[in-house]
Amino acid sequence: MKGLVIYIRREKLDAVCAVLRRHNAAGFSVSNVEGCGRRKRQIDIEDVAAIPALEPEHLAAKLRVYTVVPDAVVDTLVDEICKAAATDRFGDGKIFIVPVEDAIRIRTRERGETAL
Repeated sequence: MKGLVIYIRREKLDAVCAVLRRHNAAGFSVSNVEGCGRRKRQIDIEDVAAIPALEPEHLAAKLRVYTVVPDAVVDTLVDEICKAAATDRFGDGKIFIVPVEDAIRIRTRERGETAL
């Protein structure tokens, strides 16, 4: 199993959720987050060390979608999420794929993919 940590633009949530549902993702969570990538909200910074701290205006509002899926669907799912979330502009987001050692459904104590 793999965990997908997906950072997207807010306006792309419906499209990404549709992809997850189409692939029978067992569930997912969505969180409001703020952060910055290499582009630092498109400001030109010569010396990052000269900035004492990132100011709120340097942080971009995004959504973080998290789901756990079977290994067999990861590549297809990632490809479709990229298509659904793309605007072809900087800041479209990122997907991080992380290994998931196990999953346990609390109610039944099922483990592994059957717990998804």
